Amino acid sequence: MVRSAVMLQFISNGDVKTDEVEGFKDLIYFDVGTKNPKIIVHAFDFNLAKKTPNKTIWVCSNYYKTKCKCRVTTSGKMVFIRAEHNHLPRKPIPKFTNLLSQEVTIVKVPVRRFTR
Repeated sequence: MVRSAVMLQFISNGDVKTDEVEGFKDLIYFDVGTKNPKIIVHAFDFNLAKKTPNKTIWVCSNYYKTKCKCRVTTSGKMVFIRAEHNHLPRKPIPKFTNLLSQEVTIVKVPVRRFTR
């Protein structure tokens, strides 16, 4: 696993701030050719939630069962993981058809707490 530094920009109180976070290269898997596309990251599968021209947002497939708040945002060859899962990965991993893999840089984005 190759680790690298990734610069993130975010807006806080109207100011643009930059953070350096650690990212690493890994494989993700896509289940394509189905009505409901899925991706698999670290043995967890995610369902498509929203697609825009610049990014795609995925929600944990256990969102409705366990209210898991883990989200994945894909943009090009970057994958941003927000929050932690509140459950274990599925075992055995479900069999998906038409799996494709892609090497990406995965970044765990720290969850920011807003104070007033």
